[in-house]
Amino acid sequence: MTTIYEFIVKNKITMTYSKIQKRTDGIYWKGMENHWKFTIKHDNKQISGQFSGGSAITDIDCADVLNSLVIDATFYDYEPEDNKRLVKICKRTKEKLINLLGGDKFNELCYDVEPL
Repeated sequence: MTTIYEFIVKNKITMTYSKIQKRTDGIYWKGMENHWKFTIKHDNKQISGQFSGGSAITDIDCADVLNSLVIDATFYDYEPEDNKRLVKICKRTKEKLINLLGGDKFNELCYDVEPL
């Protein structure tokens, strides 16, 4: 099985990021004290967003963010429909990843790549 790091290198995925004081997207997770804004690029396409981690997370890399996005993109399959806000966020994340990678690479990342 391919690691997420190998997937990133093989597909020439890059990421830039910078630390921010707090999230501006209205999402709050208890215990998440460190925040970054990021842009992931692949084949002249890009997605941007915000990433948060607990106090032990002092730096991030592309694998951290991509792994988290995959979890979000596939989570709504298991989330009850009554949590409409979370389901909407997860569906939007899935759409963004498919637009970035294409359907085949998205499926490979979700189902054939070893997560962190």
